Amino acid sequence: MFNGIKQQLDRTYTERQKEIQKQEQYEELQSVLKEKFFMDLVLGALRNKDEINNRIKALDLKINLQNSRCCIVNAIMEDFEIFLSDKWEYGREGLYNAIRNFVSTVEAEISFYPFRNSKDSIQFLTFSHKFNDRERFSQDLKKCLETVRMGIKDFFCLQIRFETGKQFNSIFELSTDTSLLSSFVPGQGSETHTNAGMVELSNLAEHTKLLFTHILTCNYQLSKSLFDHFIEEYKQLDIKDIGVFITHLFALLYNKFLSCGIKSDMLEIDASFYNEIQNLGNMCEAKEWGGNKLKKVIDEVVKQGNVSEWNVITRVKHYVRANYNSDITLENIADHVYLNPVYLSRFFKEQTGENYIDYLVRIRMEKAVELMQDFRLKIHEISRMVGYESVKYFYIVFKRYAGQTPTEYRKKTYGEGYSEADG
Repeated sequence: MFNGIKQQLDRTYTERQKEIQKQEQYEELQSVLKEKFFMDLVLGALRNKDEINNRIKALDLKINLQNSRCCIVNAIMEDFEIFLSDKWEYGREGLYNAIRNFVSTVEAEISFYPFRNSKDSIQFLTFSHKFNDRERFSQDLKKCLETVRMGIKDFFCLQIRFETGKQFNSIFELSTDTSLLSSFVPGQGSETHTNAGMVELSNLAEHTKLLFTHILTCNYQLSKSLFDHFIEEYKQLDIKDIGVFITHLFALLYNKFLSCGIKSDMLEIDASFYNEIQNLGNMCEAKEWGGNKLKKVIDEVVKQGNVSEWNVITRVKHYVRANYNSDITLENIADHVYLNPVYLSRFFKEQTGENYIDYLVRIRMEKAVELMQDFRLKIHEISRMVGYESVKYFYIVFKRYAGQTPTEYRKKTYGEGYSEADG
């Protein structure tokens, strides 16, 4: 009888331990997925409202997509290396985790979500649960950060200071701000610590841009070569950490392809994708996996070629028409469509039969001709309105385009309705 009771208790205990273990694994996974979610937002890899909303719900985050005011906060630990060597016994990662946990559990109207460890700092995304007013959010955040600073000083005997970044009206507004990538530029706290060391995340965006270009041109060899180079560059990392960066790379690619009208199931970050990444055992397997994945993606691009080509051209033309009055360059537009400038120039000419610069000049001149109908506008005003600060250069370009100067054009076109004094 007692043996039966003991066996029952043992089974109950074992089952309970399994449940606890599952819960711990779930919580650990949730933490990793939250960190990836916020990193994807900052990197610009996640811009679709529905997808963002689905991720918020899946991760059980108390964030309103449309009106949770937010900003990035950088927590900088002063005398970091000295503190590590003289006062802390649990290693660099242990300190990161301790500070992250301490800040994240602070009870306030503002939530802190850590998403990146840097050399001597930790970055958090902060969200307001209550106030969407800029001034009120700033006041509450300042008060909350002071409480955290004092708590860390008392509990860890560590001095810490905070730098707050740009505020956003919503998480969606944050996700569309490309300037956030500048926070990953080397020399500005851009090094990210993993268990195996530091990696410069700024390379990730450049790798993605080049890879996107090679895929769009259906060049498998260059795509595969670049991916292999990407893996080699992070060879000092553990394979699991390499998997994290591969995930970020493909998340960025997925977003860029969607913007070009290409729906690629091969790039979608889903449960199957995560399983494949987690099962990678070494660098060779990672390279082989990447090669196979890229081949399938390129096959899809070939099938949807016309869609991708004309979506790129359409976006370039829309950008030019919206910004012709500013000092836009080929590099600006290449960044907008996420392509290499040299390739974009050649691609635009192949698809339209017109050089990019000729197209820009034509749009500006067409607008200048339209503005000349308004005799209240002086020529020098029109020059600035179509993107030329130098009136002299505007005269040169206009004469090359119309065969006559702006003044001559106005006089010839509008005759008695126009006088030189108006020009």
